[in-house]
Amino acid sequence: LMAYKDEYEVARLHSLPEWRSMLTQAFTGTQRIEMHLAPPIMTKRNPDTGLPVKQEFGPWMLKAMGLLRHGKFLRGSLLDPFGKTAERREERALLGEYRAGLEALLARLSPATHGAICTWAEAAADIKGFGHVKARNLAAARVRMKQIAEGIAP
Repeated sequence: LMAYKDEYEVARLHSLPEWRSMLTQAFTGTQRIEMHLAPPIMTKRNPDTGLPVKQEFGPWMLKAMGLLRHGKFLRGSLLDPFGKTAERREERALLGEYRAGLEALLARLSPATHGAICTWAEAAADIKGFGHVKARNLAAARVRMKQIAEGIAP
């Protein structure tokens, strides 16, 4: 939950020379790179499902990511163009929610509750992905964490 997995980090990863080298080795003969992305500030939604529709971006996107990776100093500031999205606001709140839940459970720590508390803490590892995938994983993890916490004796 505390590791950044935002647009700046994706841009940094796609700008690594190792990543580009891997592309060259894995996809011989490919002259044009196309990326299918759903950037949060310019994504259209499918009217039937409400889910974001990925758009196709050409090789220029790698250059844009090369620039975007330098924007991580904006992360969390008023100038962060991605910081106001619902997903980013929820990520910031989630860290506090997790810490508060863990502190409440640690007050009940005993040899009998140790395993369940560890299982609760590890359930956060299931919160992965981006956008609607992450939202679905978060909802499932919250249900699981609630069930585990309810099973721990006060």
